[in-house]
Amino acid sequence: MNQMKTRNYLYFLHFLTSIIINSVAPLMTTIQSEYTVSISQSALVPLLNTAGVLISNFAGGFLIASMGLKTSLQLGLLFGLLGTALFATSYSFLQVLMGVFFIGMTTGTVFMSLTSIFASLDSKYANYGLFHAFFGIGGIVSPLITAFFLKANFSYRNIFALYTVVMALILVYTSMLKYLENTRHPAIQPKEALGIISRPLVYLTLLIFLLYAGTEIGITTWSGNLFEKAFLLSKSNAQLLLSTFWAAYTFGRIITEYIDRKLGAIRTIILSSVMVIISIAAMLTIKNSVMFIFIGLFLGPIFPTVQKYANSKLSQREIGLYSGLSYGFTGFGSMLIVTSMGLAADVDTRLSYVIALFTFTVIIFIAAALGRKKGGQENAKN
Repeated sequence: MNQMKTRNYLYFLHFLTSIIINSVAPLMTTIQSEYTVSISQSALVPLLNTAGVLISNFAGGFLIASMGLKTSLQLGLLFGLLGTALFATSYSFLQVLMGVFFIGMTTGTVFMSLTSIFASLDSKYANYGLFHAFFGIGGIVSPLITAFFLKANFSYRNIFALYTVVMALILVYTSMLKYLENTRHPAIQPKEALGIISRPLVYLTLLIFLLYAGTEIGITTWSGNLFEKAFLLSKSNAQLLLSTFWAAYTFGRIITEYIDRKLGAIRTIILSSVMVIISIAAMLTIKNSVMFIFIGLFLGPIFPTVQKYANSKLSQREIGLYSGLSYGFTGFGSMLIVTSMGLAADVDTRLSYVIALFTFTVIIFIAAALGRKKGGQENAKN
């Protein structure tokens, strides 16, 4: 395997899939007005998206080792092709929901595959902060693409028609790649999987993923409603603010490796979570949308730090299962927390962000417990 070429292609795919999945959140208010659905009804969009993530991750976590990493990636891209095509041709809210379900399947399968391949690279190529920064770059570009199409009076269907073509091309190109190997390992049996999950390192980091990802996605999903109703911003200004959020988020991920080296993983997780809490509280109390940018900055380092910390202590065979479980838990967290934030936003959009204050407080306590557990300090043999 040519590790440099593989790494660069993983960066590209992380960026591309980020653009597609992050195109849904900026369109929430458009979908609400297009199909005359309330905020709580439109909560079905992230709910079905998350259901797709959950199914693909929990099933894929057990199958990816025997299926092979490249085959798993190709399957994920195929789900993306189907999801974007459904979205591009949708003229009912039901078809939108079907489209986002398959986009969720893409998110789960592709990210699980990319992470497992990335974890197999030598340490000099495996910069987790930069890897996840490309997700953030996609998040910057995505609202800009959406804003451009909407300002030009194009339908959201045109956006996803473009994505359908792109997904088809990427699927074909990935299938043709010779340097991307279809690495396989013996399948992990359910009893063995339970033993892996019972390790403090595993179940505590999975809980962090659940709380973190659900809250992060909720923060961005309902940001349009917060900006328009609480801060009285226009749709175009709300999109620009969301892009600035992703810019700060990406910068936070780029500097993750530096922070991790200086503070260590546990302190990085705790400090970042504390700063997220302070930023959200300040945004709600002084009613300044600029604080939303700081939320993005401090969210950035958390996910890659947790992932690198856990992956460095697992064997290559276990990482596929762990990647599936970790993204599955992020999906479950999204289903639980994003939906809860949507229901709260129906009462008051600011109330939904109070939920985020609670979840990040819990993350601080879990990270502190992780640092105390001996199981979190043990390295597994490859």
